[in-house]
Amino acid sequence: VAAARTYARAAVADLLAEPGRSPAEECPATVRPRPIRRRTRTWRPGRRPQV
Repeated sequence: VAAARTYARAAVADLLAEPGRSPAEECPATVRPRPIRRRTRTWRPGRRPQV
């Protein structure tokens, strides 16, 4: 979760730093943190990790 917060902060900082563009006119719904990566392959202790 912390990574998503820092990413959101960086996105807001980029919006603030960009000239001629105010964050107020930018819709907050369009600004989203990157999607959480879902683990497709999980390692179980009884098996070898999938290649």
